[in-house]
Amino acid sequence: MQIKCLKCGTLFFPDDLIELFCDKCLSKNSKEKLYNKYLKEDNISDVLYTGNIVGWENKYSCHNNKRTQKNYSKVFTRDNFVCQYCSLDLKYSNDICALWIDHIIPINYGGNNDIDNLVVACEKCNSLANAKVFDNFETKKKYVLQRRLDKGLFVKPYLIKMYELKTKNKK
Repeated sequence: MQIKCLKCGTLFFPDDLIELFCDKCLSKNSKEKLYNKYLKEDNISDVLYTGNIVGWENKYSCHNNKRTQKNYSKVFTRDNFVCQYCSLDLKYSNDICALWIDHIIPINYGGNNDIDNLVVACEKCNSLANAKVFDNFETKKKYVLQRRLDKGLFVKPYLIKMYELKTKNKK
């Protein structure tokens, strides 16, 4: 991995993972001088000081959270290409609606790309729950179905009874 020298800007291959200056700059100046100058004076904001940011680490493991077509295919197959919230089945529906893969618990809130955290959702259901975080699938499903009812979208009668959803009484 190449690193850009903080002083002169040239790219170099470091001997040590924490080297921030190329060999030319280190031979001209003492290491202590360079670190004091470039990490304390030039990189500090007068307004929002959060410290010296030298590097970062990836908080997500590549193995657990990798989005792969294979995982998505498994979820579509497991759910029979049917929306798991409103039970929309494109084979028997007149609606033309895209199917999405939905995260029950979003990655930003501790979720992952494991198959247990993914479900098939139609475009409408997927957009209804994108701003909230849920602990499990059942609570998310009830919320999405109630939002569908509130917006006047179709919900199958057996789902209304099963989840005890509140319907608006028309006068």
